[in-house]
Amino acid sequence: MISLLALAASYHQVLAIAGSSVSLGLVIHLLLVLVIVGLICAVLWWAVNSLPLPAPFAMVARVLLVLAIALIVIYYILLPLLAIV
Repeated sequence: MISLLALAASYHQVLAIAGSSVSLGLVIHLLLVLVIVGLICAVLWWAVNSLPLPAPFAMVARVLLVLAIALIVIYYILLPLLAIV
């Protein structure tokens, strides 16, 4: 949990240097989204590893899972911090 707070603090410092301001409510919201996405990712990763899938299918499932989580993190966490969306 400390690393999540450090991550949010580092974003806040970068945006403060850039001249943008980030409200505390936005940071708390983004931290909650990050924790929820992390929990969902952990459960899905566990499920993919627990299922007895053949090697190629398991690798494809892992790659798709990583791509989906990366897109979610970019869209729901990075873009609001950069005030693009």
